[in-house]
Amino acid sequence: MRNTVNPDQVWEQKNIFEKGYSLIEMAIVISVVGLIMASFISAYTLYMKTTAQQTTENNLTLLTSKMGNFLVAKGRYPCPARIDVLRSDVDYGFETECNSALTAVALPAPSYPVPPPTPGTCLNGLCYELGATLVDKDPSTANDTASPLGFGLPMVRRGAIPFRTMGIPEEITVDGWGNRFQFAVAENMAVATTYAPKGGGVEVFQDRTFAGPNSKRLTPLDNFAHYIIISSGPDRAGAYSNEGKLVAPCGTVGYDRENCNTPGNPLPYYVSGEHAPKPGAEHFDDYVQFYSSVESPLWSIQDEQTGYHIRDLIQAEATGQVGIGVAAPATNAKVQVSDEVRIDNGSLLADRVCDSSSLASGCMNTREFAQGDLPFQCPPGEYAVAFGGDLGTGKLIKCAAATGAQCGKGEVMIGIDYSTNPRGVPKCTSLLACAAQSVTLCSGTAAQATLTINPDTVNKTWASGNIGSNYNATYTCQGSVSGTSWNRTSETGACVCTAIDEYNDQTCNSYIGYGNWTGVVTRHHTNICPGNIDSTVISANTCACSPTTETQLAACAPGLTGNITQTRDWICDTPTSGHWTGWTNIADNCLCTPTTTPGTQNCQPWETGIITGHTDTTCPGPVVGPWVVDSNTCTCFAKTEDTYPTCPFGQSGTIVKRRTYDCATNSWGGYVEISNSCACSGGSESTTEVCPGPYDQGIITKQRTLDCATLSYGPYSVISNTCSCVTPPPQARTVTCPAPLLGNIIESRNYDCGTGAWSAWTEAQNNCGVVAYFWATKSSATGPFGSPLTNQAGASCPTAGTMSSCSAATGGGNYMHYAACQCE
Repeated sequence: MRNTVNPDQVWEQKNIFEKGYSLIEMAIVISVVGLIMASFISAYTLYMKTTAQQTTENNLTLLTSKMGNFLVAKGRYPCPARIDVLRSDVDYGFETECNSALTAVALPAPSYPVPPPTPGTCLNGLCYELGATLVDKDPSTANDTASPLGFGLPMVRRGAIPFRTMGIPEEITVDGWGNRFQFAVAENMAVATTYAPKGGGVEVFQDRTFAGPNSKRLTPLDNFAHYIIISSGPDRAGAYSNEGKLVAPCGTVGYDRENCNTPGNPLPYYVSGEHAPKPGAEHFDDYVQFYSSVESPLWSIQDEQTGYHIRDLIQAEATGQVGIGVAAPATNAKVQVSDEVRIDNGSLLADRVCDSSSLASGCMNTREFAQGDLPFQCPPGEYAVAFGGDLGTGKLIKCAAATGAQCGKGEVMIGIDYSTNPRGVPKCTSLLACAAQSVTLCSGTAAQATLTINPDTVNKTWASGNIGSNYNATYTCQGSVSGTSWNRTSETGACVCTAIDEYNDQTCNSYIGYGNWTGVVTRHHTNICPGNIDSTVISANTCACSPTTETQLAACAPGLTGNITQTRDWICDTPTSGHWTGWTNIADNCLCTPTTTPGTQNCQPWETGIITGHTDTTCPGPVVGPWVVDSNTCTCFAKTEDTYPTCPFGQSGTIVKRRTYDCATNSWGGYVEISNSCACSGGSESTTEVCPGPYDQGIITKQRTLDCATLSYGPYSVISNTCSCVTPPPQARTVTCPAPLLGNIIESRNYDCGTGAWSAWTEAQNNCGVVAYFWATKSSATGPFGSPLTNQAGASCPTAGTMSSCSAATGGGNYMHYAACQCE
């Protein structure tokens, strides 16, 4: 049979193959693309995580260095800045005032309300905690019982890095996740007058035990951390963004919550442990840097070769004397040196120069020598040949007319030469000077100039003046054994100034450093000539918040392999602000693998050595077994500590007391006196009193002497009295006149310096006079009557206030009568 093909059927089959991919094919393609994207996202996430970690660690290292530089320059650490302010706020980057009443007195009013904040509270972008250990808050006093500050608990303040006060770049005060570092310091360490190397109040632990010998304390028992700087890490719990906004609240579990949970926790306890990112009680992802020092006081160093103890060579506390190379200075010396003293490139300033064997007659007045007065002048024709004095002539130099006793022209005297003349002749040398020299400045530029320096003597300087843009060079004539030369000692400015006026765009994601943003920030960069004034300002900002979702791979718990896929959302609160949500697990690919994890543990603070061991993780679980010690090299080392209390009243010298650490009890023993050179210093003290008279001027000076036998002062005796009486002006008073007279009497009296009393009062003016009284009606009139009463209205009466009846004539022999009239 013959087969035939239908053309329509062939066309239909052809169209079937040309319709596209099937669902299976699409699924395969999507799966392959998904695997590629997952690998890319995983690699990119790991890159971003590593970059953030490295940025954080590098910035912490830089900040530690900057803190040390600030301490050297200012004698204190900076006080934290507010952490909650915007970057445009006037307080941004500036330190606050570490001057609470628990730290110092007589300082300017603090920036927070008075009284100081309660420890365990946060206020205005600052958190306050109270140190748990006493520190010496007044290191200027040896005996703190006499100090207004003495020993006490320091207030610890936590905020942001005050980069503007420190003069450091803003970029290093932010961690790799775009959040501000938190900075805590004991307030007494941030005030120059109360700073002390052992005054830190911050305690750092490896875990949250905080008590007992197993607390894994990272700071020494006798010297807590000066300060601590904290990054909240990738979970950002308790962190503040670079715009001063709280990113996420402080956690309620995990070791790292101790680094931000000040409210309700008044103690400055912080944790710096191994990273454990998995959520739970041991969670810790903070990055921490702290500093504490165990320094030996300068005056406690002892020379093993000579046996001299530096503190034995100074008596500054008692008499203000210093001895170098001697056990104690002589009684008449403020500074005594037993060997050569040199002064290089400086001057020796003194009123007198004396022979150490005779202060009475072996001194000369250096002012006379410097000014060339008579005791240092020789007669005409003679020249100074030696020092030593000539009592016969009253001169302090020896003069001679010997030939060669004068330096030649252009020479200076550098000493006395006794080789050719037993009386000595001047030793001379040529005056050191630099020859003329041509210098070329700004070589190879349009501003190139060749200038000539004129000849001049050693230590003279020459300045070129501005060349080119604002270039200036200074040359100094310097001399040495091999000769003299002009050397360029400084140069400033630039030979060529290039004017710049440009605009550069930076993406908002790069500029802000956290979250997700669209738009750009435009920077206007200019360089103004000829001053080479370079500046960059923000000329435009189109940043806008854009929602997004971020994915990362988190490590599994110890004993598990694989990873956990987490996501979080960036949510826009406003067009210009937003926040991250917490990380949410969307896939857990962790698998249990039996492992053995080696590790080490530190010995106790009073021990040297190390503990090595391991933990075994078994499956299923995983179940982490107990810590197993493989080796323990910890040994207690006996250490001592000296203190130097002051001598009792009236004595000077040195007391040395020493205590030893007891390895058996893990505690310090009591101080035991090992040397005492205190001795009565005698001496006297003076006081002044005001003059006894009320009108005396001057003072009375009294003095009393210390009795070494009783170590008490005797009675005061007057050594000077400048009191003198100054006669005050006469006094006046006013006295009322005796009745029935009215007016007053003015009396006066004078002070007599001889008797120290006022004279009797004498009348100076009498203003007394008689006053007449008259009857005045006080009731209605009745009448008329034909006869008068005894008293008549308007007539005089003898006593004021007397009441009686009276009458008044009306004419025609008639009278009106009044029942009540008063004498007034």
